[in-house]
Amino acid sequence: SAPAPGSPEWRKLVTASKVAAILGLSPWESPFSLWCDMKGLTPPSEASDAMRRGNYLEPAILAWFRDRHGLMAGEFFREQVWVEFEDWAGATVDAEFMADAPVIVEAKSTASFEQWGREGTDEIPTYYLTQVLFQLEITGASRCYVPVFGGPRLEFREYVVQRDERTQAEIMAACRRFHQSLASDEAPALDASTATYEAVRRLH
Repeated sequence: SAPAPGSPEWRKLVTASKVAAILGLSPWESPFSLWCDMKGLTPPSEASDAMRRGNYLEPAILAWFRDRHGLMAGEFFREQVWVEFEDWAGATVDAEFMADAPVIVEAKSTASFEQWGREGTDEIPTYYLTQVLFQLEITGASRCYVPVFGGPRLEFREYVVQRDERTQAEIMAACRRFHQSLASDEAPALDASTATYEAVRRLH
């Protein structure tokens, strides 16, 4: 079963939501602030308004996706599926189902579509793209649908990310190195991000 988000077990694992921070691509977290959090050196981050919004909207976004594709909830469309990878990584996939091959779904909400490209493409923000590619790697799924709700006109859109073996391998290698750095006490370099500044402030 999935460890509860924020629990000591969860904090030690590399999960999909942490991948962008590990790669230095997250707008909210830096490699250093995440490292301190996973080591238990700083108190767990509290859920932001955006995270709470996403949690509340997720069931509605998945319902829209199911209706759009004519999918029934149940054994053929499973939601909140926990997938473990070896003993150091894992992800809770918003949904999975069988199409021509195993497929996963990652629901998102956004205040602006500024960083999103044309609907139907894989032109999604890089910090979400790396998360999705990590999920594709550990689930073995053929592709990931990314239904999104938001923007100034409150619209639904859908994007599709296909497997990218080379990029997935690079992401996994970086995540493995990061996880190993926790055991060897080799913290990432400090950077000028707000997240790093806040982590240093909490440390002292």
